Amino acid sequence: AKRPTRATMRAVLTALVCSLCLSSPHAFRVLRGSGRASSALRVLDRPIELDAGLQPTADLATRSPAGGSKSVSIIGCGIGALVSAAMLAQEGCKVEVYEKNDEERAGGRINQAEIEGCRFDLGPSLLLLPDVYRKTFKACGLDFDEEVTVERVDPTYKAYFDDGTSLILDVRDPDFQASLEAIEEGSYKQFLAHLRSAEINLEGGWPNFIEQEFTPGLLPRFILNALSFKNFPLQSHNQSLQKYFKSKKLQALFSFQDLYVGLSPYNAPAVFSLLNAIELSDGVYYPVGGFHQIPMALKRRCEELGVKFNFGAPVEKILVERSAAKGIVLEGGREIRSDMVIANPDLPFVEENMIPKKKARHTESMEYSTPTVSLYFALKKRYDALGHHTICLTTDYERSWSDIVEKGEFPPNFNFYVHAPSRTDPSVTAGRPDGVGDSVMVLVPTPPLPAGVSAEERQAVSDKWVKEARAGVLKRFSQMPGMADFEKNIVGEMVRSPADWGDLYNMNRGAVFGLTCKISQLSYLRPSPRHPHLENLYFVGASTRPGNGVPLVMTGARLLASRIKREAL
Repeated sequence: AKRPTRATMRAVLTALVCSLCLSSPHAFRVLRGSGRASSALRVLDRPIELDAGLQPTADLATRSPAGGSKSVSIIGCGIGALVSAAMLAQEGCKVEVYEKNDEERAGGRINQAEIEGCRFDLGPSLLLLPDVYRKTFKACGLDFDEEVTVERVDPTYKAYFDDGTSLILDVRDPDFQASLEAIEEGSYKQFLAHLRSAEINLEGGWPNFIEQEFTPGLLPRFILNALSFKNFPLQSHNQSLQKYFKSKKLQALFSFQDLYVGLSPYNAPAVFSLLNAIELSDGVYYPVGGFHQIPMALKRRCEELGVKFNFGAPVEKILVERSAAKGIVLEGGREIRSDMVIANPDLPFVEENMIPKKKARHTESMEYSTPTVSLYFALKKRYDALGHHTICLTTDYERSWSDIVEKGEFPPNFNFYVHAPSRTDPSVTAGRPDGVGDSVMVLVPTPPLPAGVSAEERQAVSDKWVKEARAGVLKRFSQMPGMADFEKNIVGEMVRSPADWGDLYNMNRGAVFGLTCKISQLSYLRPSPRHPHLENLYFVGASTRPGNGVPLVMTGARLLASRIKREAL
């Protein structure tokens, strides 16, 4: 018998993945102008619709809530917990949230701090897909645009390589085409082809694999794109880019976004090219006043709906009787009984520490995303070489990732991301004398912290990586235009190491993005938000479906509320 061709194998595999989709129509469309990439802006195909049965009403007191007297205990106060709490409270459930940290850390990793008059977003810094925020807020009974003002970032990115090459990464920039062509002749045409493929991945991938809504009108185009030699979505991102660009610099330039989901371009599926479509077609936005106002708006809504918050209340374990969750047990032994439990701490931590071993999911084979060393510099001077978002890439790109992913070592030359939001929002430095200064956050990817070692050994490794990351960042900054005196102008700084992220938010091995999104942990293969062995136990957050990143976590929480209404109310 003849062996199946590669194309046939692609078709079978793609069809298998697509067959996992659920049903309910939803679609994106792409608005195209004169063929320029800058005109390819995506909008929702029709006005935002909420899940059936979850329509908010202005007068909640006049309806008969589906939730009745059902009680819900939510562990943690991240963005997923807040969305779930608001939506279930709207259904009449009695909801209580238990958070181990103090009230200032409501919102989980979406948090902020002030250092020497400079405001810092401590976690997420790119607002992508604003319509997803609008849809989530509407489901919670809020108007996102009344709560938050967002501005599109311009330019999207500045990019610097360690050999002195630099460019503006923004299709609106008049020199963008020339900048690509200067690196590789013919690359702009290849970029447009790559962007078209990325848009198809987004158009077909988001509704089917994120929103879990089967869209037969979009799947033929998605599958045909997937069957092509260049675009098969389950090859690595770098393998796909090699078929578009010979230049390793351009391969690096269009794959660094994998860092945002804790992956490297060498283990990220090529479907993550959709990040290029999101950022370069739809745009990158920023919430004026800082990211933390997003969870704060949701928290206020929860309080309006009667949700009770308990801060400084660490949960020790989930109360299990037979094969059902019956509540929680706080540190100190106090039992809180409830009809349902929603866990927002990272899923592997909950399975290993809060659930009886006989009932817990096995976590041994789960793989973790790359943690980060997060550096926060308050400065008395602004550096215009930095954009709102800046990426600093090494020409030793492959080794910079292979050391982290394959060897578990911190590389001598590394890539990093810089956030300097005062370019879009001057209020960031309003607390500085005369508003003069800068707020600069740097994220440096690291390997996951070693497993099976003592807390002291883990801390020592984390501290070593912080020292190496800080030294490497300051060295690179000193070589960038007009930034030789960067270190001298630091007036305050803070750091969050992988160990810090792990301790603050119960992230195993310091993996701030949760479980990695490799093929075996992607979409429907990611751990289910409904526990497979325990009734009445659900999960929200980065390590359950649909995945990590604020839009995905909010979407997952919204879908979970719909599922709970169907199954338990």
